[in-house]
Amino acid sequence: MSLQRLSISAILLLLFAGVTVWAAPKLTIGRSPQREISILVDPSFHARYGLTYPVTYRIGIPSGSRNLSAQTRYDLAAGWESLTEKTSEDFFNGIAAVRFDYEANTAYTSVRFDGNSDLVMIRILDDAGRPVAISYQGVCKYYDNRTAAVAISLDDWKTYTLPDFRRAFSLMRSFNLPMTVGVITGDVEDEATWAEMQSEINTGDIEPAGHTRTHPRWPNYGDVVSEVAGC
Repeated sequence: MSLQRLSISAILLLLFAGVTVWAAPKLTIGRSPQREISILVDPSFHARYGLTYPVTYRIGIPSGSRNLSAQTRYDLAAGWESLTEKTSEDFFNGIAAVRFDYEANTAYTSVRFDGNSDLVMIRILDDAGRPVAISYQGVCKYYDNRTAAVAISLDDWKTYTLPDFRRAFSLMRSFNLPMTVGVITGDVEDEATWAEMQSEINTGDIEPAGHTRTHPRWPNYGDVVSEVAGC
């Protein structure tokens, strides 16, 4: 079943299934007798921000655990999907994954919300495939519980610079690095350029931004409305 835009019904359904439910800002967290954690997002918040970039949830695991795995699903009736396991030695960004810190009894579970559901469910399995007792400990400030975040922006996307941006996009995507790209809209010279830009945006990892209409070289923009609103 689809739970998109059905937060109240979904909460009632979770309660009916025996899930312990408690609320946090924009999120409703549940824990079921089947040792699953349910995270339900406010539908308007989901619709406004998309939430396609994974958020990392800190999940408590039993002391002394080893060889665990993690699974997620977006629907109470759907099958479970395994998460890729990563370690602190791996270089990764912006993907659905789990990293176990056995010394801290913690699983850092990074998952995104699906476009068709306001619900995501998480469970942790032992090496025999049995769900283990877990606890929800909160949302990490940064992806994978890292200590800093970096914002990347690329400027001057226009017809003349298309070849340079193709190479830049390929490199950035190879590291799963999202970026904001500034478009000089007045220097987009033909429909083919607009079509290529749209195709790149549809591919993902790109947030388009306006970089003025003609990119004036002097501090005084002259016609600010034309340069900013016109862009």
